[in-house]
Amino acid sequence: MKTLTTWLLLALMVGSLSIGQAQDTYTFALNNADPLITTYKGPCYVHRAEVYHREELVLLLPGKGYQPTFYDQFIIQAGKLGYHGLALKYVDDVALDIQVPCGSSALNNCFVDARMENITGNDVSPVVAINRTNSIEHRLIESLFYLNEVFPGNGWDKFWSGDSTILWEKIRIVGHEEGAGYAATIGKTHNLARVVLMGWSDWDNNNNALPAWLGDNSATPAANWYGFAHTQDEVMPFSRQEASWNALGFGTFGAVTSVDATAHPYNNSHMLSTSITPALSNTAFNDVVLVSSYVPLVNNELVLLDAWSYLIDGSNKVNIAEEWNLLPLSLAPNPANTEVQISGDFAQGAQVRVFSTDGKLQQAEVSSRSVDQLSLNISSLSPGIYLVELISGQQRGSARLMVK
Repeated sequence: MKTLTTWLLLALMVGSLSIGQAQDTYTFALNNADPLITTYKGPCYVHRAEVYHREELVLLLPGKGYQPTFYDQFIIQAGKLGYHGLALKYVDDVALDIQVPCGSSALNNCFVDARMENITGNDVSPVVAINRTNSIEHRLIESLFYLNEVFPGNGWDKFWSGDSTILWEKIRIVGHEEGAGYAATIGKTHNLARVVLMGWSDWDNNNNALPAWLGDNSATPAANWYGFAHTQDEVMPFSRQEASWNALGFGTFGAVTSVDATAHPYNNSHMLSTSITPALSNTAFNDVVLVSSYVPLVNNELVLLDAWSYLIDGSNKVNIAEEWNLLPLSLAPNPANTEVQISGDFAQGAQVRVFSTDGKLQQAEVSSRSVDQLSLNISSLSPGIYLVELISGQQRGSARLMVK
């Protein structure tokens, strides 16, 4: 059990945008979310943005045979940018090598139908057999329900409405390899906040060409699509990936831009490339764009953090805090045991929330008028370290509180 001193030391290491990496990351098996899910259970990987979160979800769909935990650093970066992040396990052997049966099939829309069955669980394809319980949609909604129970008040309920309607417009999907095929299919059929495709392209072996579906109308606006690939990709040739991007309309926003040779914001291109040498293996070119262990370090920092941030929302790794109009916030006394005075700029309707170090909402107050100080009764809180957050309009502030 951690002592109060230990919690204090942990709190001192906390960054300005979140309670701290150790408390923000979480893994869970999908059968914890729904006991009927008995295969391809994960673990799924989660990074929570308790403070300043943008009320959007970065959803990552792994490549075939890859565990969600392989992508931990990308999900953590999404959290640092203010997003909740979830790397979700799905039935990925249907990668199906979708390329194999669909690449030589005369069936219309074979690629789309096969993926849609895995996404929805509806029986629309003779190539796959996925029921609703094992579908990507069901796995996602059950994960959101589960995370909302584990972390109440942490905003996981903002990504669905009614009983189980996924609010796709609040989701940014990132797909790696075969996961990108599913991301693209969802982007075509739902209006997403963003679609990012890495290390992937479909290919019609019948006609030795891109499949026609890539040119179909898209529910997600063209401005929300991005691609990133290694120029020496050994799984899917870069030339095919670039051709896919152009078929999807990325070229409207400029030519392919190297993140190695061009500074952020990469000419505002939606087609990014890299030629970096992967860590651990000199030939893991498909993996180096997204899999944590293959991304090389420079000065003890992953070299792709800027590129990842740009792909997520246009940010870069050094301007995260600058985007927020931060409010000064002070607490007195601190430590406290029954009551604390919170000094700040409280407009009418300003919210004050108190989180424990595991990210759970402990207390919430709303200001009934504009004041510069609020009194908060904390007698119900157990001794320990807490994070007090103020939200007033578009401004936010936070401070750490010790309860003794």
